[in-house]
Amino acid sequence: MLFSFVWVMGISLLRGNKNVDSLVGIETCSSTDWILFALFITVCLVLTYFIAKLLRKEREEKVRCGYDFHESDI
Repeated sequence: MLFSFVWVMGISLLRGNKNVDSLVGIETCSSTDWILFALFITVCLVLTYFIAKLLRKEREEKVRCGYDFHESDI
């Protein structure tokens, strides 16, 4: 979670927006801005994949060990 927060804040500060200038001088809608955006989306998707994989492995381990799931467990 900390990595996700730092990642979002870092990209936001690098890219800026129409109301706030970029800290490193990247213009809105420039090719560098779009590359950073694509990188941001890619990292978020990869992070989502690995977290889902980790959660699936954790659930399989619980099933293997006979964990008593509560009805409210997802």
